[in-house]
Amino acid sequence: IRWIDSKNIPHLFVTNTSSRGPEALVEKLARFGIPARLEQILTPSVAAAAWLRQHAIGPTALFVKPAVRHVFDGIALVEDGAETGAKYVVIGDMEEMWSFQALNRAFRLLHSDPAASIIALGMTRYWRAGDGLRLDVAPFVAALECAAERKAMVFGKPAHAFFDAAAEKLGVEKQEIL
Repeated sequence: IRWIDSKNIPHLFVTNTSSRGPEALVEKLARFGIPARLEQILTPSVAAAAWLRQHAIGPTALFVKPAVRHVFDGIALVEDGAETGAKYVVIGDMEEMWSFQALNRAFRLLHSDPAASIIALGMTRYWRAGDGLRLDVAPFVAALECAAERKAMVFGKPAHAFFDAAAEKLGVEKQEIL
């Protein structure tokens, strides 16, 4: 990283984490002795929020942890608890906050508008927590894709949209990324 910095090579730290905001990731990298600035962190939430700011036509419903909501500041949101009115339904890793009610609310938002889009913050199936394996984003997205009969737009490795966001954030052509 020091060599990359010394050569002024633009770079990002990319991760599929959707349960933590970029600030927490800067702090985590600092604990490992890796200097990173906030603008160098690219998460699925950061990429999806940037895409929504540029392309959204209508309000968004967020299914993300509270620590991530600020990443979506400036984006029109439906009211908490609303079951209609969203043009975009963002699905992230809410860990233990997932419930049948939350999943069904996401389904109702999608069902109420056949043109509403699912935005998946990654498609990781599971991860290892201190207490064992835990479901991640993909199983919830898969349930919604099945029930709402539409495919999600995915932001997260290895999806093209995620790497497109990286190229845009760095200000380089996609073929220039290593």
